[in-house]
Amino acid sequence: MAAGVSRRWCVHDIPDDRCYWCGDYIGPTTMHVDHVHPIARGGAHEPENTVNVCPFCNLSKGAMTPLTWIASMFDESMPTGDRLRQCDL
Repeated sequence: MAAGVSRRWCVHDIPDDRCYWCGDYIGPTTMHVDHVHPIARGGAHEPENTVNVCPFCNLSKGAMTPLTWIASMFDESMPTGDRLRQCDL
């Protein structure tokens, strides 16, 4: 088994399988692993810098830092589809 695969399942062991960012349910087939501090911005590829997230949150965050990503959700100049959907938590 590849190192990335074993890391993925190790990171998956969280209570209730919820997205770290929005709280939505994520199953093992839809879960993404996000680097809180993006590697592209100097973040480490270490378990302490990874969280389980839903595909929407991971793909919309991309290489942004959490603060930049959250601020972008409130930027009214962005198309609505590019802002985080509102979740019932």
